Amino acid sequence: MGRILLILLLVSGALIFIYKLGEMPKPQRLRVLKWLALILVISLFVGLAATGRLSWLFALVASILPLIPRVINWLMKVAAPLYSLFTSFKSRGMSGGSTIQTEFFRMVVDFIKGGMDGQVLKGEFQGRRLAELSLEELMRLLTSVAQLDQESAALLAAFLDRYHSGWRQSQKEAGEQPQNWQSSADISKQEAREILGVSEQATEQEIQAAHRRLIQKLHPDRGGSDYLAAKINHARDCLLES
Repeated sequence: MGRILLILLLVSGALIFIYKLGEMPKPQRLRVLKWLALILVISLFVGLAATGRLSWLFALVASILPLIPRVINWLMKVAAPLYSLFTSFKSRGMSGGSTIQTEFFRMVVDFIKGGMDGQVLKGEFQGRRLAELSLEELMRLLTSVAQLDQESAALLAAFLDRYHSGWRQSQKEAGEQPQNWQSSADISKQEAREILGVSEQATEQEIQAAHRRLIQKLHPDRGGSDYLAAKINHARDCLLES
């Protein structure tokens, strides 16, 4: 029984780690993986040195070296479906998620942590996640989207404010003036429910509670933006109006 519990704990820990790793922006995710790899390598060397088995390690490395590319490819194939599973859970509201969709983006916000990530629905980076794009790519995307859809530009600017807080200052230093795109008050009840992450049968108390959770996580004073706050407020008002 003890071994089964240990295995369950290890599996659960691995799944939680993959989930949290997938939420991180790409630069942060790479740093975490590098540190993890370094810790694992050091731990392995220390353990083998303490038991006098370093020569065995060198022989093993030499034998499996040709297999490393195949192992890496296999790990990438395994990790991708796992992360897709987690993101699909969030997009369906199964983890308390909030969804904001515009012409160019579908953004999912985690109720619990307040983290957010989005998928590009059309254009140059169609199908890519925002967290996978570099700041240079995001700025290029913002320039192109701003000319076509103000709502999408406002949503992307909110993502930039949260994960690349210095982008507006960089624009000013480059002689460009960042714009403050506003949220449209025109919203359907279905969109409002997706934004607040509530069901069609949600009571007034549940709507108010969902609104409070999101505002607390995404308020401008806590790393959110005026756009997101306005969007959340519009969603609440839409669902509570008689």
